[in-house]
Amino acid sequence: MSCECKTRHQAATGLECAQCSAGSAKSSVGNQTWTACLAGEFADSIGSTSCKSCGTESPVAGATATPGTGIPSVDVCTCEMGFFLDTATNTCVSCLLGSFKDLVGAHLCTLCGSSTDILVNKYGAGSVAATSINHCVLCPSNSGQEAVSITSSSLMDSVYDCVYMGGFHQFSATLGYTACPQYQYKTGFLADGCRLCDEGDFFTESYQTCARCHLISSDSSLDQTLHRGLVINSTNEAFLWGVNADDCAYSLGWYKVYGECHMCEPGYFQNDRTARTSGNYACIYMSFNIKCYINT
Repeated sequence: MSCECKTRHQAATGLECAQCSAGSAKSSVGNQTWTACLAGEFADSIGSTSCKSCGTESPVAGATATPGTGIPSVDVCTCEMGFFLDTATNTCVSCLLGSFKDLVGAHLCTLCGSSTDILVNKYGAGSVAATSINHCVLCPSNSGQEAVSITSSSLMDSVYDCVYMGGFHQFSATLGYTACPQYQYKTGFLADGCRLCDEGDFFTESYQTCARCHLISSDSSLDQTLHRGLVINSTNEAFLWGVNADDCAYSLGWYKVYGECHMCEPGYFQNDRTARTSGNYACIYMSFNIKCYINT
């Protein structure tokens, strides 16, 4: 005659049978070992004949998952992949479009377009409750979004959330964005268009704001604001902005040497606006038939 272990028990040392540990169960007579509870199940007492379902036993609505097998407590029951714990309602809620969650647990969903290198400038495509990073798709060429502007209430859930980068405009969902026209700029991820420099500024790069023209005087004791905001555009003098720093001009009666302004010496003058755009332009000597009047 052979002895066998009852339900809830498995063979131990010698002729002894041991009760199943918490997190496992055995429902039949025999010397076989007990079975660990499957994912999504638990057994919270020793000597169980069956495991319980998280979905029916957990106080958290929708907490149907466990982080592994052999779980000994209902408290370990948690949210499935694609779901996070809403603490206000104690309920597992699906990740919204534009976010995903690829592990079981109560933690929040990861947002497409967030600051990590593999997520930046990506938007959500597909359905809610996404369980893979593949839910996040790269924005069209030359477009994206500032990572700091993406929140759980402001998700990248459409290709139309991809706004153009600095220096680009005119959106196409297939082609992306085109570069700003020559001498126009646009900064950051903005939905507005490219623009020309303001009066008195000069163009630097298509992705950054224009810079203010401001040549300095060679004599530091003089007023250093004399040459601020003075421009003669080298492509069209009707424009009041410059195409580069060489278009920054100086006041009449001065000349420029390598970006520094010098006052004309006595007996010399400079009143040619077209000669103030770039290079080194010496003042003109007053010949004998030119009268010079000095206001006092």
